[in-house]
Amino acid sequence: MIHELRTYYAMPGRMGDLQQNFRELTTKLFAKHGFTQLGYWTYKYGGSSDRLVYLLAWPDEAARDAAFAAFRTDPAWAAAVAAGAAAGPTVSAITADLLTPTDFSPARTPGPPSPTPMLYELRTYYAVPGRMADLQARFRDHTTRLFGKYGFTQIGYWTYKYGGTNDRLVYMLAWPDEAARDAAFRAFGADPEWHAARAASERAGPLVSHIVAEVLAPTDFSPAP
Repeated sequence: MIHELRTYYAMPGRMGDLQQNFRELTTKLFAKHGFTQLGYWTYKYGGSSDRLVYLLAWPDEAARDAAFAAFRTDPAWAAAVAAGAAAGPTVSAITADLLTPTDFSPARTPGPPSPTPMLYELRTYYAVPGRMADLQARFRDHTTRLFGKYGFTQIGYWTYKYGGTNDRLVYMLAWPDEAARDAAFRAFGADPEWHAARAASERAGPLVSHIVAEVLAPTDFSPAP
C-alpha cells in the first residue's frame, strides 16, 4: 500500500467554502474513482487554522495515478471548478507527501464517522543522521507495544516515499479527548520499560534530533480511520 498525506492551505476567509466543497462533492468523487479516504482533519493546535489535512491510500502508485486522472477529468469536477471560478480560489497552496507504511504499521480500514468527538495527533520524528533504522527498531520492539498498553489508538506509521526527506518517521495516534491523551502520555513516559528501552537504544547517542506534534480535530465528513 501507499498513503498520501495532503495539506490544503485555505485562502483567507475561505476555509468554510473549502470544507463545503469536500463535504458535498470531492469526497463523493474520490469514492467514485476508488480513493480510499482514511480521514480529514483541521488543526486543533500545533498548526494554523487555515489548513485542511487528509490521508488517502491506494494499492500502488499506478492505481493512485489512474484514480487522480479519472477524478480530474470527471465532468462533475470540471463543472464544480467552473462554477467556483467567479468566487475565486479557495486554496492558496497544496502539499502532497507520498508515504510508505513501516513493517510495524497497523492495517486499518476506514469506517463511518465517529459518533463521538475524537482527538488525533500527527507526530513527525526527525532521525539523527544514520539512526533511522535504530529509531524504527525502538518503535517496532518497544514503543508500539507500550503505546498499546496505555490505550493509544495507533492509526499508522510511515516513512516518506517522496515529497519529504528520508530522515522522517511519521505516525498518527487517536484518543477520545485531550484528558485521555495527556493521561496516556504521562503513564507511558513513567513506564520503567520505556526508560530502559530508551537508554539502551541511545547508548551511541540520541536517535531523534527533534519532534513536531500537531493535534487535529476530524471534520464532520471524515471517516474514522
